[in-house]
Amino acid sequence: MIHEVAIIGAGPSGISLAQALKEKCISSIILEMGECGNSWANMPDHLGTITFWKSNCLRPKDLTMNKQNKISKASEIVQYLQYMAKGLDIRFSTKVESITKRESHYIVMTSSGEIEAKRVVLATGYFYNPFIPDFKKENVSLKEIHFAEYKNRASVGEAKNILVVGKGLSAGQIIEELCPHEDLDISISTRGDIKFGANDFLSKMTLFLLPLFDLLYGLVSNKKMIVPMGYGAKKYVKNRFPNIAKISEKRVFFSNGDSRDFDLIIYCTGFRSVASKILGEDKIINFESQKNEGVFYLGLEGLRNFKSRFLRGIREDAIALASIIEKKVKGEVR
Repeated sequence: MIHEVAIIGAGPSGISLAQALKEKCISSIILEMGECGNSWANMPDHLGTITFWKSNCLRPKDLTMNKQNKISKASEIVQYLQYMAKGLDIRFSTKVESITKRESHYIVMTSSGEIEAKRVVLATGYFYNPFIPDFKKENVSLKEIHFAEYKNRASVGEAKNILVVGKGLSAGQIIEELCPHEDLDISISTRGDIKFGANDFLSKMTLFLLPLFDLLYGLVSNKKMIVPMGYGAKKYVKNRFPNIAKISEKRVFFSNGDSRDFDLIIYCTGFRSVASKILGEDKIINFESQKNEGVFYLGLEGLRNFKSRFLRGIREDAIALASIIEKKVKGEVR
């Protein structure tokens, strides 16, 4: 059987697109290496959305499911995605290994066998492939984890001296959770200065005026938004070091010549798209690969505008991509 569309990833992007295609009577199959909303399910326990439900619900008809100004927990987003996934053709625990072209369609080789589809959408999302910088290392004996592996206080185990690497939102979230524990000594390593977000009052104002903020920000930068460290972490950023130069056993050497022993390093250094691992480097115009016709992308940073990796952007982009695919399907029918 040759499917109209094979979607890789059962997160917000993949499920939103499948539902948008379903409304246009276009069949699709979703291939997911884990479970529904896998990235959200693996987020730290204390985290959730940073904007209101009215910005994050993926379909207009779902707006009344919660209070419009509700901040959702990550576990609640997972439950929402599971609800949205009902009625969709999803193959869980199915890892995509390769995508190749065969005449007029694609062969998606998975851990469970071959899937054939006329079009393929990589909707693997932003939190799929953790990135850790490459440092010079010698006989490293301290523990190293990425933000993606952190769930709660128990994740640090018996470590007391902890180094957080990064200066973005996730680094601040880790610092805010761990620093109040008096038995822990938390330091931070950053490349360049740290930019903090607005204080609580201004942050709340931004949430209520988010559509206006998006409009104004889009006039300045329409491709990428750098989310700063939360204002609440500012009071905890005291033991600060520059970029790491080398790690030897438990000692970390910094670019300014300082060094110190640590029990644990938590890398809050972001994620990289997994798409390049499957198809190589690619140029994308209007969601579509310029190297492989019929291959599309969804949920990547700066894909269509600065909102594209956020839920509110995925909501818009999924509808736009579904319309593009619909036109191509109708063109084939003619």
